[in-house]
Amino acid sequence: MNRCLKRNIRPVLVLCFIFTITACRKKEPGTSPIPGNTPSSNVYVAGYAYNGSKDIAVLWKNGVATNLTNGSTDAYATGVFVSGNDVYVTGNEYTGARQTARLWKNGTVSNLTDATGNTGAHAVFVNGGDVYVCGYETGNNGYIAQYWKNGSAVHLTNGAFDAEAKDLFVSGNDVYIVGYVHNGSHPVATLWKNGVATCLTDGTKESAASGIFISNQMVYVTGYEHNGTKQIATLWKNGVPAHLTDGTFNAEANALFVKGADVYIAGQEQTGAKRVARMWKNGVPSSLTDGVANAGASAVVANGADVYVTGYEYNGMVKTARFWKNGKAVKLTSQDQWAAANRVFITN
Repeated sequence: MNRCLKRNIRPVLVLCFIFTITACRKKEPGTSPIPGNTPSSNVYVAGYAYNGSKDIAVLWKNGVATNLTNGSTDAYATGVFVSGNDVYVTGNEYTGARQTARLWKNGTVSNLTDATGNTGAHAVFVNGGDVYVCGYETGNNGYIAQYWKNGSAVHLTNGAFDAEAKDLFVSGNDVYIVGYVHNGSHPVATLWKNGVATCLTDGTKESAASGIFISNQMVYVTGYEHNGTKQIATLWKNGVPAHLTDGTFNAEANALFVKGADVYIAGQEQTGAKRVARMWKNGVPSSLTDGVANAGASAVVANGADVYVTGYEYNGMVKTARFWKNGKAVKLTSQDQWAAANRVFITN
């Protein structure tokens, strides 16, 4: 049941591309191990890189790239989760007239759906041997928010309203998912617990949720609220909002990680003419970039004394995948290769 819905909206236009299923494991030249990375930890980053004609879904392990697709069609890796010896990566690949949600397990691809319309996967979470993926498929009036459990789809909305599931966290027997549901005027930040939706705002202004983390029975959600003129980066803790920015500039909080009493959030803020990649620790911002080029931060993980953030910088010509370890930038691709890093996972 969804309490966030009001009325139908106009259909959403979708783009069409060409696609073939692949599971290529070619290593990308020009990458190198992450400097200063301890031998006991492995850093996995999911993203994509341009090969000159197509975007390739890529998984970087300690800075070394493995292509998940062969470059014959556009594809993107959007999420990564490591469980034991198994590495799960979600993403999207274009096939003919549609985009198809994908799941790679140890480099072997599988379809998440046989739907005839567009589908997309945003994140993956493994719990007790069960593999959960959240995303969307095309409905009559936009996207249907949904998740897959071990490949079986569970719809969170009925397709009458545009909606997406952007991130998920499984705690015990409870499945938490965040995203948005359109109310006929604008998207509304939404949290689903075991399929039951709760709006995180009153729905009078635009909002969306993009990250979730459960710690000590507290539910942390990141995203943004609109104040009528600007997007405000926002953290909801058990449904109570706390603004990370003051509304002077547009800003978004994309993802978060909780370690003990510390809450780390990755996002970006428009400062004048440029977007600056930001990390907030317990609400205090720090800049990952200097504002010379547009940039954004997509994910964050704290491991031991180290904090890892993924994202990109865009100099007006090339969008370059970036990795920050304790605030120091590490290039995942060469300076002239178009790429972006979407998610990060650390194992010890």
